[in-house]
Amino acid sequence: MMAAGMYRKHSLECGVLARFRKYLQQELQVRRWSQEVANVARFLYFVDPSKASLSFLTDTQKTLDFFTALENLGNAHATMFSYLKHIKRFVRSQTDTLSSGSHQSEELVGKCKRYLDMTATLQRRLSKGITARVVGKKFDYLTSAKKDPSECQRILVVARPTFEQIIKKAKMGVRLLEKEKSYVIYYLEALIVLKYLQRPGVVQNMTVEEWCKRMPSDCKTRMVIGVKRHKTSTQQVASILLEEEEEEWFDVFYKKIRPSFIRSGKCPQTFFISSTGEPIHSVTNDIARLHHKFKLRPVTSQEVRRTMETYMVSHFQTDAQRNMFARLLGHSNVTAGRIYGEKTVDNMVEAAEMMKRAMHESQPSTSRCQEVPQKPLQEETPEVSRGLREEAFEKFKKCHPLTIDATPPCLKAALGFSREYGQYVYDRWRKQQNKMRVDYVAGLLKYENPHEERKEMYPRHWMEDQLATDKGYFGNL
Repeated sequence: MMAAGMYRKHSLECGVLARFRKYLQQELQVRRWSQEVANVARFLYFVDPSKASLSFLTDTQKTLDFFTALENLGNAHATMFSYLKHIKRFVRSQTDTLSSGSHQSEELVGKCKRYLDMTATLQRRLSKGITARVVGKKFDYLTSAKKDPSECQRILVVARPTFEQIIKKAKMGVRLLEKEKSYVIYYLEALIVLKYLQRPGVVQNMTVEEWCKRMPSDCKTRMVIGVKRHKTSTQQVASILLEEEEEEWFDVFYKKIRPSFIRSGKCPQTFFISSTGEPIHSVTNDIARLHHKFKLRPVTSQEVRRTMETYMVSHFQTDAQRNMFARLLGHSNVTAGRIYGEKTVDNMVEAAEMMKRAMHESQPSTSRCQEVPQKPLQEETPEVSRGLREEAFEKFKKCHPLTIDATPPCLKAALGFSREYGQYVYDRWRKQQNKMRVDYVAGLLKYENPHEERKEMYPRHWMEDQLATDKGYFGNL
C-alpha cells in the first residue's frame, strides 16, 4: 500500500474533510473519527490528487478503479468494505448538511442518490466475499485439530514469571520502564479475555468507578467487577470474577502504574489507559503483542470463547448449568438451550447415530396406521396384489354395507380405512352400487310406458348421490 501510493491523502483540515469531521463529531457523536476521515482523504486523493472535491459523484469509474487497486494489493474484503462504508457516510453527510430549497442543493442530492445506488452492487459483492471468508474459517476450524482450552490460555502461564517480577518491583516502588508498564497492561487484558472469556469491549469500557465498586462474592473467594457498557450491555452486565491474588495485581496497576500514564489536564474514566493517557484502542492487538513477545501464535477472544463453549457442552448436566455459563459469558440469550460453539465432526457423527437409532426404533403411533397394509420389501406379484385388493374390499363392505339404497361413503372415509387401497375400494363400491341401480331401473322399463320421463322412475336421492360423485351414470339415461 505504501509503495503503491495508496496511503497518500489530502489534509484533514481542508474544506470538505473538515466539515465531514465536524459532522461525525457533532451529529453522529463518533468518538474515533480519525481513521474514517483518513480513509476518505485517501480516496479523494486517489480520485483527484490536486484537491479534495466531490467530482467522484459523476465519475463513478474512479471509484471502481480505487477498489480494484485495493483488491490487487491484497486487501481483504472486510478492509475494502470499511473503505466503502466510510465513503458512503461521507456522501450522506453532504446531503444531511445541505440547506434545502436551492437548485444546487437539489442537483447535489440527486448526484449523491445516484452514487449511493451505484455503490449498492459493489457493497453486495464485498459482503459476499466477507461471508465466503467466514465460511472458510469455519471450514478450517471444522477440519483442523481442536484446541484444548489450556492451549488457548498458554500465554498466561508462559508470561506469568516475568509479569510477577514486574509487579513485585512496582510494589517495592522501583521505577518501571515504559515497556514493563505496557507488559503489565497486556497481561491484565489477556487475563480478562483469555481466562474469564470476556469480550474486548468489556476491557475497553471498564471504568475506574466500576473497579472501585467491586465487591466480594457470597463465598468470599472472589471479587466481582460488574461492567455496564459492552456489546450486550442492553441485556447483560458483564462480570469479572477475580481471585484474591489477581485482585492484588489489578490494585497494584491502579495505584502504582496507571497514575504515571495520566497527563495534566486529562482525567480518563476508563480503568485501562495507554501510555499517552488515552483509553486503550485495541485490546486484540495488545494481546497479540504479548503473544509475539513469547513467539506464540495469537489467540483471539472469539477463538477462546468458542473453544471453551464447545469444551463445556459435555460437562453440562442441567439447564441451570447452561444458564450460569451463558451469564458468565454475557450471552444475549440467557436460556442457552442451544449447543454452544461451532459444530464438530464428533457432533455430526453423534447426530447421525442418533437419527439412525430413531429410525430403527420408530413404531406406528395410531390405530389407523396399524390398519394400513404394509408394503412388502420385495415387489408384489399380480396375483398377490389382486388378492390384497379383494381382501381390502370385502372388509370395506363389512364397514359400509353395499345395498341399492345405502348412502355412499366419502373418499376420505375410504382413505382412512386403507391408505394403499382406499381409492380402489371407494371406486369399486360406487361402481357396483351404480350398476345395481341401473339394473333396477332397466327392469322397470320393461313394464312401463316407453314415452314416460325415465328419470322419474327411480328415487330422487339416487340422482343426488350420483351428482355428488360427478359420475353421470343417470344423466345419460
